[in-house]
Amino acid sequence: MSNTFKIIAATVFCLFSLNTQKVNAQAPLIKDLRGIIALADENFVSLRGEKLEPADGLDYYAPSKEHVGAKGLITVNKDGESIYYILYTYSSEAYMLKLQMMVMQTYIQEINDMAKSGNYTMSESQVSGKNLTKIFDLKGNSVAVFYSDKDGFGWMIYGHKK
Repeated sequence: MSNTFKIIAATVFCLFSLNTQKVNAQAPLIKDLRGIIALADENFVSLRGEKLEPADGLDYYAPSKEHVGAKGLITVNKDGESIYYILYTYSSEAYMLKLQMMVMQTYIQEINDMAKSGNYTMSESQVSGKNLTKIFDLKGNSVAVFYSDKDGFGWMIYGHKK
């Protein structure tokens, strides 16, 4: 076998392996996101971990589960309405930044899939340097906002007070 063939075969194998890892990594990420959205009807009560110091008229909770590479936070206002935040800050390390871009692409694909499902409507805007995609159910209720800006990206998922 020639060296050129060996290099091409190794490159193809590496690309296939990376693509397979990307697909496998996407499944838990989207499963977690869908699970959080599904628990909005219970106002994220079962996802609330340790209660943090209240501030600005809000109660803060650490989520009961971690989000790899992201910070999670649940806020509850005095009326009992809650928001679940998943916040990614861009890394200065090339490898981590590449992984974060893959995560962002996965989330954008999920937003597109949600729109195609016919179960949601979307609106896009830009406010104070943030690109916002607002997601609504068919009754017009806010479901979530996906945002990105120069510093990072993330989700604000709205709970529903019963």
